[in-house]
Amino acid sequence: MMLELEADVSDDRELTLTLPPEVPAGRVRVRVTWESEPLPGGYVRRKLHPSLVPEKDAYIRMLPELLKTHLGKYVVIQGGRLIAFGAKQHEVLKSAFEIAPGPMHFLSRVWDGPVPMERLPSIREIRRGDSP
Repeated sequence: MMLELEADVSDDRELTLTLPPEVPAGRVRVRVTWESEPLPGGYVRRKLHPSLVPEKDAYIRMLPELLKTHLGKYVVIQGGRLIAFGAKQHEVLKSAFEIAPGPMHFLSRVWDGPVPMERLPSIREIRRGDSP
């Protein structure tokens, strides 16, 4: 037997389900499916702190416009709006904390594909007699 349900999911992504009495107690399989549009810019969803999920959703909604105006820059989203942007991550975060002090800010680099990884410099020891 199969039971199909439809529900609206709130921002906290929690859903309480009470099954009808004809469903026997014991192990059941629950399948959740949803239809979604592909995210702009090849963006990939990653697990976040729950308080940042609405900020990330706002960022994704704003992404098509941000790609036109802030490509390659860092942006901070707070309260569903863009509060700071710039070329250097630490300067953008500093500005964001001055504008909206608080423990959580959503920071991302605006890119039209997967954000390239930045290479970190490495330390190399050279001893006398070693060729460079």
